[in-house]
Amino acid sequence: MSDIINELDRLIGQLGMLGELHTAWHPPAALADPELLAAVTSLLETYPFLKRDAGYVAFLQRYGGALLTRDRDGLLLSLFGFSHDIGMHIVEGPGEPITEDGYLILGNMIVPENQAHPGETHSVGLGFDTTGERRWGVYRTVDSGAGTWYCETFLEWLRACIEKDGKLAD
Repeated sequence: MSDIINELDRLIGQLGMLGELHTAWHPPAALADPELLAAVTSLLETYPFLKRDAGYVAFLQRYGGALLTRDRDGLLLSLFGFSHDIGMHIVEGPGEPITEDGYLILGNMIVPENQAHPGETHSVGLGFDTTGERRWGVYRTVDSGAGTWYCETFLEWLRACIEKDGKLAD
């Protein structure tokens, strides 16, 4: 587990280099916060399939949600957690946490179009399959389209987000 935590912390540090990053909690204080611990425990009891992704569980336990903004091109990334101030609350946000298509929404993005189309953006939704009928991993929707499998784990997705400078619409 320490390898996962080290990788997560390294990736969160790199994510912060893409723009202005705020997290709902900060390690190690997050690990001692009874409110956060209770919220994570309750989420995992309600959605036990999340335990399949240790990196995502560690993200919730250590950071409790994140919000990245970048002024130069309008990139916005909200990784839902347990705050109403940083990103959106994964359970208490507007609407149901599970979509009609059976995805537990873990975040969303506003992704700028390429330089040939300045000012144009794409909306990207991120989620985990809740049905058990699809391949396990992180799914995404682009501009409210159908959900498609993107990668196996949250940390893999986070790595791709960093490597592609947040441009995950294509």
